[in-house]
Amino acid sequence: MFENIIAQEGVVEELKTGLARGDLPPALLFHGPDYSGKLSTALELARVTGCSAPNPADRGGWNCPCRDCEQHRTLHHPYTLTLGGRYFAAEIEASRRAFVESPRRSTAYLFVRSLRKLLRRFDGVFWEGRETGFKQAAAGLAEVEEGLGIFYPPSLSRGGEAGENYRELIKTHGALLDRIAAAARDAASLRACDNISIDQVRRISSWVQLSSGDFKTIILENADSMLIPAQNALLKILEDPPAGCRFILLTPRRRRILPTILSRLRPLRFAERTGAQGREITDRIFHHPWEGSLKDFFLSASSGFSLETFRKASGDFVEDFLNRRSPDRGTLSFLAEKNQKENRRLFKIFLTQVEEELYRRFPPPQPAWVYQVLVKAGACLREALSQEELANQNPLLLAEGLGYDLRSLCRELSSGTGLN
Repeated sequence: MFENIIAQEGVVEELKTGLARGDLPPALLFHGPDYSGKLSTALELARVTGCSAPNPADRGGWNCPCRDCEQHRTLHHPYTLTLGGRYFAAEIEASRRAFVESPRRSTAYLFVRSLRKLLRRFDGVFWEGRETGFKQAAAGLAEVEEGLGIFYPPSLSRGGEAGENYRELIKTHGALLDRIAAAARDAASLRACDNISIDQVRRISSWVQLSSGDFKTIILENADSMLIPAQNALLKILEDPPAGCRFILLTPRRRRILPTILSRLRPLRFAERTGAQGREITDRIFHHPWEGSLKDFFLSASSGFSLETFRKASGDFVEDFLNRRSPDRGTLSFLAEKNQKENRRLFKIFLTQVEEELYRRFPPPQPAWVYQVLVKAGACLREALSQEELANQNPLLLAEGLGYDLRSLCRELSSGTGLN
């Protein structure tokens, strides 16, 4: 039980104790930095909770043979929903590389699960009757869904953990593997993957009330990105949660969730992984030696650039607008170095780094006026991303325009009011 969760012993022990006592509440908050295992732990909690093994010796173990655990391992279980943004492109590419370079049952699961995490964001529960957003991704998602079945570990009955079957599979279907990974990364770049809208929260409310099933789990990743109307809609569900249902909210920024929602969640804090723990994860799970941080590992896999490249660019960008200077094109030149799809992906990573840079410079607890300015800056970043995705605007030009927009916020930051 929870044997695949690395370096979060305190959280794992609290969950095990709550399950053993039967007093784990219906609403939990997993908070902590990105790349700390929050989603993996939430998915594992859903699997352990829904395990239907008749043999007590099997119950809860990763290799449990029951049908429910098999569906959870490949992220197909119909009574677990997952929604919210994630570093999909980075995870998919890192998992693809691990499978190709070290073909075995464990890396096959890793690759399949990285794609299924994305596909589950487009469940019909969230999108039925809604064309916007889903239609853009439909063709690519269909290709991923159709091709992925070949790589499911259960279909590989011979060869053991590192048998010839896996190497032969990649040799025969390597082009298909690359195609579906590319299609998934394109779908992951759409804004539809990042939003948790009020409409989707209402659909979840209907689903938990009307769907059958012994126990349902709803996982909301990056829950802090929900707009206030969506959070208020969620609050109505949490005030009187349906029986046989658990909500798990994941966030790197606990403070951005409404206090009324926080009061209804039991918080579990995930610690940032050390360099040694990160190396253990990249070696044990991805079979790839790595000396940097986990974040740098994933960014390098998806972008071809190191974390330091993005940090320097975002730091220089923030320094320019804080000092009311025009954005420097040299700082942003990496947004024009690759093809259109790659530049879009780099732009999304860059915006994330800019927001993180702002919070590094103005860490909590902040005065109320500083917090309001940071919220406004976050809205500017999301608008820039929206313009790129919906209007297909040039990322480099959008970044320059964003610099001018953020520069105007500095008047509020320097005035000490933030209320203009």
